[in-house]
Amino acid sequence: MFKKVLYMALVVCLLISGLAITAMAAEKTTLQFWVSAATPESSKWYREEVFPAFEKKYPHLKVEYQEMGWGIQRTQKLTAAYAAGAAPDVYEAGSEHILDMYLRGEIYQGFDKYLSAWDGRDKVFPYAWHSNTWAGKHFGIPMYTEIRALFYRKSFFKDAGLDPEMGPQTWEQLKDYAEKLTVREGRRLIRAGYDFSRLQGLAGVQEFMTFLWQNGGDYFDEDRNIMIDSPEGMETLRFLADLYQAVYPTGTAPLPSGTIPNFPAGKLAMAHGPWNIFQMIIYNPQELDDVGITIPPVGRKKKVVSTYTNWLTISSQSKHPDEAWKLIEFVATAERMGTLAAHLNAVPAREDAVDVVINKYPVINDLAILGEEYGEPNRIYPEFEYLNTVLGDNIDAACMGQKTPEEAMKDVGDKWRKNLTGARWE
Repeated sequence: MFKKVLYMALVVCLLISGLAITAMAAEKTTLQFWVSAATPESSKWYREEVFPAFEKKYPHLKVEYQEMGWGIQRTQKLTAAYAAGAAPDVYEAGSEHILDMYLRGEIYQGFDKYLSAWDGRDKVFPYAWHSNTWAGKHFGIPMYTEIRALFYRKSFFKDAGLDPEMGPQTWEQLKDYAEKLTVREGRRLIRAGYDFSRLQGLAGVQEFMTFLWQNGGDYFDEDRNIMIDSPEGMETLRFLADLYQAVYPTGTAPLPSGTIPNFPAGKLAMAHGPWNIFQMIIYNPQELDDVGITIPPVGRKKKVVSTYTNWLTISSQSKHPDEAWKLIEFVATAERMGTLAAHLNAVPAREDAVDVVINKYPVINDLAILGEEYGEPNRIYPEFEYLNTVLGDNIDAACMGQKTPEEAMKDVGDKWRKNLTGARWE
């Protein structure tokens, strides 16, 4: 009889324990965390290191991770989520998104109250705040910055009679070097002196933007009047078209894509963008010493590198903003921000996180210095997806000889003014 009572008591205890465990599990709050930039390394790091550590620190919270991609894919995914009332609690935004998100009411309005108590605030590079600040408020924490420096292959410079320790310093030098470094067999391109693989679409817009700043131009003046089709804009597109034709004269077949990217494969002599050095690390590490970085950067009227800072924010639809902030704060420590930047081939947004990256990739220190001294942040303006499409299409047309640069820039100016007439900025 005693054994039976003991057995029944044990069963009851187990049932109660099971119910308690079930209740505890049911009480967990799930946070949706969506990113746009991802590599196999960053995905694994988030899933296997960051989120388990976060959930251990906060047992009542659980993180669900998704990758959105960039461009139209990101726009469609977020638009559908907001329409369904199911936007993520925390998500990544790019260097051009803040105004559209602000105007659509998609971002949590109380972010500054969290930042006021965040111990990392004064550690963030000043330029990194640009992409997540609007109307006098901060709406997120900057995580990492892509700094578009010009990389080159020293051995190709030496073979062409150029100084392998000094990249081009002017537009004239850049074009001259690009011609000398280009190798063809008839109409077939063997090696491109300058990388135009990113000419199309948004990438082409970003290339143009860098050169426009170097020429003393901009998209808008201080009063938000359009000035992209100013004489500086015309000159910039003329230069890009001439540079393109120097490398890809009409009738030249483009470089074929291989299993190894073109820069580490030796098919490119010069290329903007930090991904080139990291492609070397992955695919051709034995030739890393052959890579140079142009310091100071190329310039005409100004020496400029463009900077693109991505950031984490809280959705206006989040039912758990305090918990969402805990997740962002957890990810945004110096150690984790540095690790993320290393996985994404970028400069961390915190100064005290740079050492985390340069221990693995010393070149990041050069990029950080370039960003501080010569960096220009991406411009923010309404209807950027349409406006960038118009600009990108006209850049392509001018470089391919389908329009004169003057015709292309006039078309850009006309369409931008028509689209932005009456557009909201606040």
